[in-house]
Amino acid sequence: MWTQTANQTLELDDVTRLPSFRMTAMSFCFFAQFLSVSLNLLIIFALPRSHNKFGENGRLCFCWLAVSDLLGGLICFGARGVYEIDPSLLLDNLKVCALVSASCTSFFSMSNCLLAVASIDRYIAITRPMQYPILLTRMRILILLGSAAFCGITLSILRAFHGILSDTCDFEPMMYVNEPSMLCYVMLAMLIGFITAVMNTRLLVIARQHRRRIIQVCEKAVGGAQNMNALAQGGKMKSIVTVSLIVGAFYLVWTPYAIGALLAVARGIALPEPVYFSTIYIALSTHYVNALVFFGLHKTFRQAVCKMCRRETLHGEETSIL
Repeated sequence: MWTQTANQTLELDDVTRLPSFRMTAMSFCFFAQFLSVSLNLLIIFALPRSHNKFGENGRLCFCWLAVSDLLGGLICFGARGVYEIDPSLLLDNLKVCALVSASCTSFFSMSNCLLAVASIDRYIAITRPMQYPILLTRMRILILLGSAAFCGITLSILRAFHGILSDTCDFEPMMYVNEPSMLCYVMLAMLIGFITAVMNTRLLVIARQHRRRIIQVCEKAVGGAQNMNALAQGGKMKSIVTVSLIVGAFYLVWTPYAIGALLAVARGIALPEPVYFSTIYIALSTHYVNALVFFGLHKTFRQAVCKMCRRETLHGEETSIL
């Protein structure tokens, strides 16, 4: 199905034909699938029961992100595991391969857009705190989240038709050599991530400036209002740091794959399959890395998970406007 000329490809390393390589790759894929499903399920069920440091809108964004990562990890790692068992199951059926590839494109694009929505939410909360409840009502944040989902679905449809018309499959290392235009989807994701990263960098600077001012006021005046203000600002700072680190993690895991795709297009030579598998595996790890970042940053969330696992009913949940 895919023709390979001498000046377009490298022979696949013999190790990729060994059953041990396929078994190891398959094991890694299904383990990552388990991590994606289990960690994101914990976020979906435990986040509404934990102390709310993100506001209702921010918590809703993270719940949507967890759902997207759960489905993305389930489908993408599962499909890659099936490919390692028997590559012909996907390579011999172009429509199935295009559908699976489009689904993966949908979920990682959706996750990227949801992070952008979370950044917009935090940006307005920090820069316009008085107007925030009016500017971002429940309905408006739902519209933004729905738009993020729509963008992911639209890209997946375009990606599916593009793959079928160009006779390419994401599981084939020769894809970017045979069809360089497929690179546009990776570059678009990196562009959205760059815009989100710039916004979060700006947010961190503004939040730190506001925090210093509040601390100075609290040092000069003793009162509950100032202390509550400082506490609210601390919660907003934590939410900004969370979004910023998740965006940074996205760039960290997707950069090797983007560099590999660029090299394949520039040189006209496909990456060796072990290298291609490594880059795409690291890129797809964003579906559980996001959850790991969330777990690592929030002690109250970890406590909520422990209580939920012990089947204890949580009471006295605190909420904040921002």
